[in-house]
Amino acid sequence: MFIEAVSNMKEVMGQWKVSQESVKRIANDIMNIELGLFGVRCPEDQSIQPAQQVADITMSINELQNYTTFGIGKYVKLYLKSATRGFDIRLNDVKILVSPDTLVNLNNFAATLSDDKFLQYIYFTSLSSLLKNQPSEDCFDLMLPFSPIKSRMYRAYKRHGLREVEGDIIEYVNQHAYFLIRNKFAPFLKDMLESQDWARHDNETLRWIGNKLTTIQYYININDKILINGWLDIYYQQLQFEQNDNFLDMHFKVLRFLKYKNDMRLLFSSAVTKDHPDYLIDSDDYKVLENLVHVFDFTLYAQSFPLTRRYMSLSLGGGSVFSPIFRDMVRYFDKDLTYTHGKNTVDKKVPVLAVKKFEKLARCVAGQDNELNALSNYRNMEDVNVDRMISKIMTDIGGLEVSYQYYIRKFDDTSEKPMHDIRLRELTNEKLFFVGFAGSFCKKQTDAEIADVLRNGGLPNEARVKVTLRNLPAFANAFKCPASSEYVAEQRCRVLANCN
Repeated sequence: MFIEAVSNMKEVMGQWKVSQESVKRIANDIMNIELGLFGVRCPEDQSIQPAQQVADITMSINELQNYTTFGIGKYVKLYLKSATRGFDIRLNDVKILVSPDTLVNLNNFAATLSDDKFLQYIYFTSLSSLLKNQPSEDCFDLMLPFSPIKSRMYRAYKRHGLREVEGDIIEYVNQHAYFLIRNKFAPFLKDMLESQDWARHDNETLRWIGNKLTTIQYYININDKILINGWLDIYYQQLQFEQNDNFLDMHFKVLRFLKYKNDMRLLFSSAVTKDHPDYLIDSDDYKVLENLVHVFDFTLYAQSFPLTRRYMSLSLGGGSVFSPIFRDMVRYFDKDLTYTHGKNTVDKKVPVLAVKKFEKLARCVAGQDNELNALSNYRNMEDVNVDRMISKIMTDIGGLEVSYQYYIRKFDDTSEKPMHDIRLRELTNEKLFFVGFAGSFCKKQTDAEIADVLRNGGLPNEARVKVTLRNLPAFANAFKCPASSEYVAEQRCRVLANCN
């Protein structure tokens, strides 16, 4: 049952790849859409051609006021103050894109429209003029205070908005504003979900795109059900994943997109920073769970707990290794461990009792090593780092158990599971967790690759999956493995006694 699930997962993953140019294109699309939705041009932009100047004119708020018979500046200032909760807006830095026809319409409809209707008309008029220039990120930041205005107007339009206004205005809105949101927004959201491996090409762009997606989705107020049940269902067959991608990584990406980020903060404590509160991709803790077995540096036990030494320096690497997962594992061996937050190295003599406990567990793992067929052809190979290999196995077992405990604490069977492929919908969250782990090691290795892995104290992929999963009772329970199964060890090596 487990092997079938892994096979189905591999088949679904496919061969989708995205280039760095594609990532940049998505970023540019977002900037164009964001600026187009408000219809503004950066003050420093000089890219307007003469032909465009005849059809489209960029004006500051004060300049626009001079072309009309009413005080547009007064309306805009009051509206901005209300919509942005007093945020200081530099009105002269904002330029609205208008056309000659717009100036005529402003005067024609000003006498009959209420303040809100009038401002909505200005908004949707400018919204219809997509920008043709390449805006800068600084310009994008300038526009962020205007997002609440878009949200307020968009909601008003959905409730009643301009529907009650007859004539040219309602025709204009129907043909331009709503069309733009519907037809320009969905495609780039689709592209973003299809591009699952952006981070490998450009982390900075990825982080920036993620923040903007969150901002745009929130302020434009697109209903989540539209995204989930509409275009996402239509395009789920196109959501392909690179063959060696972690299936669990895909699961978390979808969960994040469905606004599970608040729950995920409990898992990835170090990911929440003042600068990037909603994005987790560069977090050390995220990378930990993305690969599951990399709960902390594999060299830790080999360097800090060599079987021939009773006293050692505990050297901790990584930006956020003192996460709850890491502390639980280290303190199992040394409950009195203390450290200074922010420092990567702690020098401490580990008690003799902790070393003996570790050696007992290591002997248990070493005993299982004899049962691994994947290693049988390499037993006489020179330069095999056996101590480090055992350390990695122990890290796999302990790390996977801790990860499972943290994972299942938040994502139990009652959680929504957005599995769109029919072959994956029957996977419980417990099964999905372990399939994700095995999916990390589904790539076939050549003899030369296996020999190289062994020399560096590693394990072949097949051995890594089997030796880890067969020691976890939760895995056998999830897939209902019988006692005679190769995934049920006769004597399980429990690296962590209490990881709750």
